[in-house]
Amino acid sequence: MTTQSDMFQIFHGRVSIRAEVQHCPEPPAQRSSATSVAAAEAVKPDANAQRALVLSFLRGCGERGAIREEIGAALGMDSGTVCPRIWELMQRKHGALVTGTSETRLTTRNRLAAVLRAV
Repeated sequence: MTTQSDMFQIFHGRVSIRAEVQHCPEPPAQRSSATSVAAAEAVKPDANAQRALVLSFLRGCGERGAIREEIGAALGMDSGTVCPRIWELMQRKHGALVTGTSETRLTTRNRLAAVLRAV
């Protein structure tokens, strides 16, 4: 049987994306909220694999990039999963792997959203 961990072993060329995202910060939590802290702890086992999926997807988008909504739709992740993984991948002090652009695109609700690209 294939495990979730097996499914997320993604390779980009010869370098494992999963290894690239290991340096990212731990999942963010609002320290004053017990439920937020508990949720961050609960996602730790899957966060690295989720970051790898997001990064792989954005690399596949090339210069077109993607908005968070598009990432979530393509990967079957809700915004509560996509947004924290993007935040982790954008952290400069950990070697940003994703960057925001000045470009925007409309969401399905006709709201402007920032286009993201892999670095």
